[in-house]
Amino acid sequence: MPRTCTTCRHPQRPAIDRALVAGDSVRDIAGRFGLAKSAVDRHKQEHIAREITRVKQAKDAANALDIVGQLSFINAVALNLLADAGVRSHGDTRPKDPAVALRAAAEVRKQLELQARLLGDLTDAPQVHLTVAISAQWVQVRAILMAALAPFPEARAAVASQLAVAEAQLHAAH
Repeated sequence: MPRTCTTCRHPQRPAIDRALVAGDSVRDIAGRFGLAKSAVDRHKQEHIAREITRVKQAKDAANALDIVGQLSFINAVALNLLADAGVRSHGDTRPKDPAVALRAAAEVRKQLELQARLLGDLTDAPQVHLTVAISAQWVQVRAILMAALAPFPEARAAVASQLAVAEAQLHAAH
């Protein structure tokens, strides 16, 4: 029959756990609460360390969700800037303010890339670039870039040509 942790059953366990987490010595804690030093040490190694790991993982997950939330907010702001500049996700209407449209489109692209990297959807591995090239988000960003470049035919043609070459290479590789 497995042994029950005497420290876990102690009526002052929360105080013992706080003392362990605070870094008090196992010998002092054992003496203060009338426990064997080996029991307190075993409790620290088997129960406290595991709980600290669980709490740290929960905090890491919460921080990751917060980062994703902040990125989503920044994406929404950049998309609103595009809308304010007169750029729609589809169609070839000319933006009211091409300079703002270009900056906002660049910000949207950077945010999408960063968000994809943080979520593990994008790495530096070459095969991942195909996923970006054919994703709905990329298609939308490409359309926004082309709309923003409409007043600049030479720049639009150069960007469109480079995108077509890159996408063709990616499709051929897949």
